[in-house]
Amino acid sequence: MTNSIASISHQICTGCKMCADLCPKQAISFEESVGFWIPKVDMGKCVSCGLCSKLCPSLNEPQPTPKAPVTCYGAKSKDEDIRFNSTSGGVFSVLAQRWIEEGGVCYGAVYGSDMLVRHASCNTKQGVDALRQSKYVQSDTQGIYAAVKDDLRSNIRVMFCGTPCQVEALKAYLHKPYDGLFTMDFFCLGVCSPLVYRRYIEGLENRYGSKAVKVWFKHKRKGWRSIGVSVRFANGREYFRTGSNDLFMRAFVGDFLSLRPSCAHCHYRKIPHCSDLTLADFWGIEYVNPEMDDNMGLSAVLVNTEKGRKLFASVTDKLDSFVTDMESVIRHNDSALHAKPPHPDNERFITYLNTHSLKEAMEKYGSSMNKLKSKWRKAKRMVKALFGHKSGPNRATYSSHN
Repeated sequence: MTNSIASISHQICTGCKMCADLCPKQAISFEESVGFWIPKVDMGKCVSCGLCSKLCPSLNEPQPTPKAPVTCYGAKSKDEDIRFNSTSGGVFSVLAQRWIEEGGVCYGAVYGSDMLVRHASCNTKQGVDALRQSKYVQSDTQGIYAAVKDDLRSNIRVMFCGTPCQVEALKAYLHKPYDGLFTMDFFCLGVCSPLVYRRYIEGLENRYGSKAVKVWFKHKRKGWRSIGVSVRFANGREYFRTGSNDLFMRAFVGDFLSLRPSCAHCHYRKIPHCSDLTLADFWGIEYVNPEMDDNMGLSAVLVNTEKGRKLFASVTDKLDSFVTDMESVIRHNDSALHAKPPHPDNERFITYLNTHSLKEAMEKYGSSMNKLKSKWRKAKRMVKALFGHKSGPNRATYSSHN
């Protein structure tokens, strides 16, 4: 083990940014390497205390997971407004609101005014709205671990929601359990490159001639399973596509081109998770409990600890829920136990984005885009053979998917 994380590879670093909060000399900053944050150590400030490498979750064995039996539920908020505006069944919002009602503070991922994603805290029900919904891009957590610790030391009860690796990083940073801490994570496919996300938003802003003011992944306008994407702009216009027709979702979920390399060998993709409570989309609900399936979102809830049991029990009056089993929860949730293998063109794709648009990068490296291009070229050849002139499908129709 090295005395600092200066030489950590981007292949294993999760980008949790905990090491910067941990460093007593503020010697650690971050730079983007192949589209992802990687720590950079100022050796003029570093005193080789070894604290960052000693506590780095990527360089050490994960902490033991809870030993209590995991109880599984399917659940959705009785408040249809909350559920529609949530990624799945709205369970996070119900839990967060209860936490705040009892005097606590909640930490989670939010969009900033620049539409970039970072962790922040809230202590109002209105603030929960900003924490709601999956963001599908890696959240900037620098400074958050220290803020959580300050709150806990001030006897403020903290709910922290993040990816499993972010929760693990928080626990490593705190270095001891706190009764006032409640942790929540989710079944994580992996984190997407902030560079890919920026190129996506930049491309849409150029196309619509205005700044993006609201990004909404998993919009349910056409149902939960459509994986809809809505982006609203300052000029009042809106972009909307279903996931299969959206560049960002193709790169992220369709081809796995934009996943962080460390996600391919994630340490935290196991049951039970390291958090008090784990949330997920309840994919496959139509086979498990068809009466609960209206294609507007249902959450799978894994209660991992006694803390989790108590908090979940306190909100059951605000939920429609049923007890289920682990097999039913994970059967159609591929990301629960199995990581996606790294795409062979991952680094080339992201490097290409340094000088090209996301559309151009997807046309070069995305299999879904290449299939569409192949179909278009085939159609052109057929029209030419039939009518003897160059023609083909409307190019604007193809471009409208971007």
